[in-house]
Amino acid sequence: MQKIIASRFPAKCKKCGGSIAAGERVYWLGNKQGVRHIHECVKSEMPTPSKVSSDDYSFTMKFTELRETYKRFATGDFSQLKRESRNLRTAEGVLSSWKDMERWTGCTIPEMSDWLDRGFIVDGLAGVDSSLFPAKPRRKLQYSEDGDELLLDLAWSGVDEHFIEWEKRDRNPGLKVEIECAFSASVDIETVSKYQVWLARMLQSLDEAAIDCEIDITYRGRSCYPDDPYGKVSSHKVRVKESGEASDFAAWSAMFSPGGFRGLTFAAILTAADFHGKYVDSGLGTPVTESDFNVSYDPDSNTLRVVNGNRAGFPEFEMTEKFKAVLDSISG
Repeated sequence: MQKIIASRFPAKCKKCGGSIAAGERVYWLGNKQGVRHIHECVKSEMPTPSKVSSDDYSFTMKFTELRETYKRFATGDFSQLKRESRNLRTAEGVLSSWKDMERWTGCTIPEMSDWLDRGFIVDGLAGVDSSLFPAKPRRKLQYSEDGDELLLDLAWSGVDEHFIEWEKRDRNPGLKVEIECAFSASVDIETVSKYQVWLARMLQSLDEAAIDCEIDITYRGRSCYPDDPYGKVSSHKVRVKESGEASDFAAWSAMFSPGGFRGLTFAAILTAADFHGKYVDSGLGTPVTESDFNVSYDPDSNTLRVVNGNRAGFPEFEMTEKFKAVLDSISG
């Protein structure tokens, strides 16, 4: 039976072959069977994004694939970029910014690697009333002879009930969350970081309220590929979480860390360019944004939409108030 444990040593995932850091929560597969990632992972040398149609450059990539792509790029391994050799030069420039420009990218490579392994931990938004949602049983932690997580210190001490598990809790109805994140290079990292962290806290609030979410974050850029007609818009989407997917917030929260945009999203743009066999230069296109930051809700499609403005200064209070209004409208 699989158990969730904290890995004592660095290891390789038995499913996808990706790296596992010491201390990372993993599934233990059994004696001499190894461990695998606690998040859903896919054994694949190349990401498996989807192209929406033949006449555009829309692109969707799963976060589980993006996290492994970032880890490879962060070591200088660009072997998956095979369709357009000029993208190697752009990738090397992106890597250089990750290494030497953390005050612009939002974090160092070790910080992002740690967030990918352990999660980007934040509190939910202050003042968000989870009682707006239908009542749900609170989960309780309990000890047993068989459970989800092995406590080695208790087992070694001879305690019979050396496993812990969380009682299952009901999930509230699903909600689509569509997020846009696109900033020009001139926008300061403080604005980008505050937006990213606010997104993390907003999503943590939904997770704490047991709302089952489908979460996408999208970068839209104009003239991403120099050989395209001027002004052509390309859409780069990361499917962070599927609806109905049982996953821990920590498993994908790094996407909304301070370095999520100029780190993970940049890796997704490079992957998209290679997927289409296109060359993307160092500018990665001109961001396409709304006039200002906003939160809105479409009841017909049950979609929460969050967009950013391409300007300095993040209106945190106003965005939180808009989010509260959305929750109130959802709860009726």
